[in-house]
Amino acid sequence: MILISHSENHTIEIGRAIASCLRGDEFIPIIGPLGAGKSVLVRGIARGMGYDGRVRSPSFMIERIYNTPKGVLHHWDLYRLEGTSEIEPLFEEIRMQDGVRVIEWGERLNEFLKEDYPKIEIEFLTDENHRLIRIDDRFKFGLKIK
Repeated sequence: MILISHSENHTIEIGRAIASCLRGDEFIPIIGPLGAGKSVLVRGIARGMGYDGRVRSPSFMIERIYNTPKGVLHHWDLYRLEGTSEIEPLFEEIRMQDGVRVIEWGERLNEFLKEDYPKIEIEFLTDENHRLIRIDDRFKFGLKIK
């Protein structure tokens, strides 16, 4: 599925729509350049799961955990990690967690995943407010986007 977000608020609404389809055990890598809106999309997912507190990128903490009415949301950011020695132990931790696991900079897990995996990709479009959001069809989210 390919969507065009027209604003930060629209990206949040797309995240809400994703959350409405979650079962609670998803592994969702998000791929995109710096500033593309990965954390904004996660904010929408958190809102859609019923979390109304502050949602920030965990860049310096690596993980933030949000307890929501619909279950636990683990928000990972692998931006600051480099090399197998830093990423491999975290991959095992992420893999073993219960709840929804959303991983920014998910492409850094490629060498640990045994096969191609579903992911969400965000790209800049020519206008600074517009983003292309590509949601892998294997997620089976069944989104209804306004």
